[in-house]
Amino acid sequence: MEYSLALAQAITTKNIKANYATLERLVLQAKPNGCQALCFSEAFLTGYSLAGVAEQSLTLASPYLERVAGLALLHGVDILVGFQERRGQAYYLTQGIFLADGRREFYRKTHLGQREASFFTAGDKLPVFSLSCGLKIGISLCVESHFPELLQSLALRGAELVFAPHAVPVKAGPRREIWNKYIPARSYDNRLYMACCNLWDDNNFGGGCLVTGPTGEEVCSNFIAGESLVSFVVDTALIAYYRGNNSMRNRYYPLWRRRELYE
Repeated sequence: MEYSLALAQAITTKNIKANYATLERLVLQAKPNGCQALCFSEAFLTGYSLAGVAEQSLTLASPYLERVAGLALLHGVDILVGFQERRGQAYYLTQGIFLADGRREFYRKTHLGQREASFFTAGDKLPVFSLSCGLKIGISLCVESHFPELLQSLALRGAELVFAPHAVPVKAGPRREIWNKYIPARSYDNRLYMACCNLWDDNNFGGGCLVTGPTGEEVCSNFIAGESLVSFVVDTALIAYYRGNNSMRNRYYPLWRRRELYE
């Protein structure tokens, strides 16, 4: 099966109303192109603000999240969007998955950055989700893609694609250099697609999008400043080929682990 997906690169501000308007505009652009799922960066909806965590965070009952869910249902596009979440007295970096079939799922960042740990609570689950089209996905937020065990766990639980929304205050050129050092390896070792998109604003966050496939190849990318949709296709037949192949050249390495040695 082939699935048509996209990453969004768009300006993020501390104005949630403006961020939602941008999200809605890009969803409307993505739908005519046959996009089945559209992913936005980490904390896109609220903006990424350590100093203003309380002011910039939403509860799951927020009207803005209700609107995102309504957009997904109305236009038949799964929407993955990051936001700062408030649950009681705790705050999380959360990626919402609003599905075209009406379901809502949430991933809470489990591995926090050094500064983030002073403001946010870490999540405690690494779920794999089914998009409305049937594609199995995982989420790896920003720094989490530096943990090979996290990606391997998602792959072993059935993930065919891992979305990796980022919020890194690095310009697009250097971001490309850094991603090229390890994102292809995560794809190759686990025989899955990786789809990365970085937060973009007028100050520190430089944007950037990269998709890699199950042989570690670059599928597509965009590191030019400007609002854009980066479209790509996931071919699950290719994933199945490699995950079912035991030749030395095309082996699915996670199945050959000797866990008793590592633990």
